Amino acid sequence: PSSWIPDSYKNIGEYVILWAIIIFIMTIRSTISNLYHASLAFKQLAIRGTASAIFTIIATWYFILKFDIDGTLVGRMAGELFLMVLLAVNVHKIPQPRTG
Repeated sequence: PSSWIPDSYKNIGEYVILWAIIIFIMTIRSTISNLYHASLAFKQLAIRGTASAIFTIIATWYFILKFDIDGTLVGRMAGELFLMVLLAVNVHKIPQPRTG
């Protein structure tokens, strides 16, 4: 079956691993993010999302300078990890929704 894979796709194991890590982090982050949504904590989510976006832009720029085009994935991973940590660290501060 390896003859079915074009030469341009061989030796991409590093990229597959990076994407696997990114998707793993995104899965955890989205679960925490859903807790913010369910608790109607949209303002806190927006503030942390904005901070994460700024961090991601800076991190991606830095990693592109350091690793060339591969830095885009590293920057994406850093941004997702940063947002996940921001959300997880402050999860205990989510206001509980009022009931009836």
